[in-house]
Amino acid sequence: MKRQIAVFLFGLGPKQCIGIRMALLELKIGLVKILQQFKFERGVGTTEKLELQSGIILTFLKPMFVKLVKRSRDDQELGS
Repeated sequence: MKRQIAVFLFGLGPKQCIGIRMALLELKIGLVKILQQFKFERGVGTTEKLELQSGIILTFLKPMFVKLVKRSRDDQELGS
């Protein structure tokens, strides 16, 4: 007997939900809207030079800390 999965939010295969493209587009737009309001800065404890270790995925040898800073109106208008 085959195991059946109870829930596939958007389904898989040829009968995939036609709304998946719209849902992914809305997700991307929402992420962009949030990221437009913040900028990334190096956090305390992050080294000046980042060293990478290759493997199945790239990883940092030392921890990398990131600080989110709310953009000012001037930053948002300039697009920086």
